[in-house]
Amino acid sequence: MRINKFFPQYLFNANEITGDKLRRLLKVAPKAEASLAVRALRKFNMPGSLFLEMYPLEDNAVGEKLTAAKIVDEKGLADLRSEPGDAGLNFIQSLLDTEMYTPAQVLELLKKFDDGPCPICVVMENAFNGKFAQEWDSFCEYVKSFLDSLNRFTGEIAIVSDAKGVDPVHAMGVMPQEFNGVSQRIGGDQSLVTGIAAVDEDWCGLASCYSGETIPLLNDMAVDSVSELLNVINGIYAVETARKHLEMDLDAPRSAQMPAFPQPEKLVVKVSAACGEFYLILAKEEFLPPTTIF
Repeated sequence: MRINKFFPQYLFNANEITGDKLRRLLKVAPKAEASLAVRALRKFNMPGSLFLEMYPLEDNAVGEKLTAAKIVDEKGLADLRSEPGDAGLNFIQSLLDTEMYTPAQVLELLKKFDDGPCPICVVMENAFNGKFAQEWDSFCEYVKSFLDSLNRFTGEIAIVSDAKGVDPVHAMGVMPQEFNGVSQRIGGDQSLVTGIAAVDEDWCGLASCYSGETIPLLNDMAVDSVSELLNVINGIYAVETARKHLEMDLDAPRSAQMPAFPQPEKLVVKVSAACGEFYLILAKEEFLPPTTIF
């Protein structure tokens, strides 16, 4: 069974959710709360037919069915009730709450999701296009960690997509001046430079989600918030990597307008969330100029 948090990405890759449907779900999903039936479905190896019986019921009745079917004992049921619903579970619940899919259709989609390849890896494979062969594994792991931390610290469920054809980000290898960027070098046993780029409106949307304050215009607070967010995300990644016995250290984040001239080779993926759209950049060399935004 795959990790629930990547289920929205699977639906996007499969063209199940695009356009207005995607934007709507990205807004409502963080506010949904996974029911006991949805939690049990994804935690236990239970028949889909039992889920279809349980889904319309209140949580107390679902609990009775789970214990009667010996899916879980009383202690396990108490533990299940106390577990917070993660982003993927809440997204599944939002599909049902909005009636975009029937419970039977959700079961079918979840089976395809579980049986298929990692949805993030699918996007990254298309984005790599033969570049960064040695960095494939580490870049993929970084993007997974980035999305997980983004949800953790902003509450946003995000979808990544290949930036090919996004003019001029990929096709020309440059960013226009109106894009603001923040970068941070991760050094040590595994060296890479990561960054976030966005136009003013989306930059402020991301800054507002992270800071908890409404930031309508690009200012010092907006720049500092996105810089701090990237630093926190990379700090979590460094801790995760240390568990694999790889030591990493972080330079201070740098912020600047993206230069409109050729830059070192980099991987760019588009990130879509309710707060807006921005670009995640991965490279082996620094891609920001020495000048700051302000």
